[in-house]
Amino acid sequence: NLLGDTRTVMITIGLIGLWLQPLDTILLFILLGWKEYRVCTMGSHVDGANAWTRFIRITLPMMSPTIFFTFIMTTIASFKVFDLAYVMTGEDQKGSYVFVMHIYDYGFKLFKMGQSCTAAVIFFIVLLVLTVFQNIISKRWVNYEVESKKVFSVIKHIILIAICIIMIFPFYWMIATDLKETYAVYEYPPKIFPDPLVFSNFRKVWELVPFGRAF
Repeated sequence: NLLGDTRTVMITIGLIGLWLQPLDTILLFILLGWKEYRVCTMGSHVDGANAWTRFIRITLPMMSPTIFFTFIMTTIASFKVFDLAYVMTGEDQKGSYVFVMHIYDYGFKLFKMGQSCTAAVIFFIVLLVLTVFQNIISKRWVNYEVESKKVFSVIKHIILIAICIIMIFPFYWMIATDLKETYAVYEYPPKIFPDPLVFSNFRKVWELVPFGRAF
C-alpha cells in the first residue's frame, strides 16, 4: 500500500501531482509565446539553421520567461499542496502531514488563530525567500527581449498596484493576528492594532512544527 506506508506516501502524492501538472504547463506555453516562437523558427528554418541551432539559439531563449514562470508557480504549488494529501490519505497519516495541514489544524480545529497565522507568515516568508532567490539567479538565463508597449505597461502596473492595495489589509490582519493572545483574536469589536504585542506564537510554532518533514 503506497499511500499507507510513511516512506512512500509523499513520493506517491508527488508523482500524482506531476501527472496532473502537465496540462496547466502546456496551456501556459501555448498562451505565453507559442505564436512568436513559431514565427521565429520558421524564419530561421528559411535561413538554413538546423534543429539543434534553432533549439539552443531560439527556442530556449524565447521560451525562458515561460519556463521561469512555470518553474516558480510549480514550486509554490508543491509547497502549498493540501487537497491531494488530505483527500488521498486523510488527516491522520503522519507521512503526508504537510505544512498547510498545520495551518488548517491550528486555525479550524484547535481554534488557535494566532499560531495558525504565525505558521502562515512563516510559510509566506519561506516562499518569498525562494522566489527572490529564483529571480536573482534567473537573470543569468531568462531573456526578456520582447518589450511591451508603453500603454500596456502602464496598465499592467496600475493593475498590479490595485491588486497589492487589495491584498495589503488581509496580509496585515494575518500578521496582527499572530501577534495577539488567543482570547484577543475573538474579541468584538476586533482590535486593528494588537495590544500588547505577543511574540510567543512564533516560539510555539517553531517548537511544535517539524519544519524538516513539513516542507
